[in-house]
Amino acid sequence: MTSEEIYKAILDLLPFRVEYADEDMIERFFNQASVDSGKRKPSDIGRHLFDCHKPESRKMIERMYREFRAGRREPFVKRKVKNGRTKVVTWYPAVVEGKFKGIVETIIYPDDI
Repeated sequence: MTSEEIYKAILDLLPFRVEYADEDMIERFFNQASVDSGKRKPSDIGRHLFDCHKPESRKMIERMYREFRAGRREPFVKRKVKNGRTKVVTWYPAVVEGKFKGIVETIIYPDDI
């Protein structure tokens, strides 16, 4: 098993969604929780973020990419309560050797974990 396969297997164990889009805004990975949620399917891999998000999300996606490319390292966090359930979405910059390589998104329902 390669290191990448091990890392993916570990992420599949997490009870919350983890997704990664590269520096070109292309969806490259999501864990099993994302599939189980019904929000992601294997055909989403390789798609541009604008093709799998609502149009009103475009400005926020562009802002996050712009700020992370410019050196921002603190995550963006959005909390939302819908139908009595709290949802926390966090976007982290993926930085390797000082270079921005994309965004890691986690989607957590705190009451579920």
